[in-house]
Amino acid sequence: MRAAAMKSNIHMDDVQVNRDRAFGAEGIYFPVMVHRKGTAVPALFTESQIKEAIRRAVANPEDVAAAQKPAGMFGRLASIFGRGKP
Repeated sequence: MRAAAMKSNIHMDDVQVNRDRAFGAEGIYFPVMVHRKGTAVPALFTESQIKEAIRRAVANPEDVAAAQKPAGMFGRLASIFGRGKP
């Protein structure tokens, strides 16, 4: 399966305070909308989940590079003419 060009962002300035948190729950979350197959659903990430994802990306730079390539015809043309790796 070919990775699509990365276009997702999590803005660390967007914070959802957990007002009625249970014992052991996080005090803040980072809200995002996850889009899949025409449906959008909200998701809440903790700071530790985001840090783990960053560690995973640092440990696997080849996967990050594949996701950053432009997709489609223009991405292939850029690869052919030296603006990216095929």
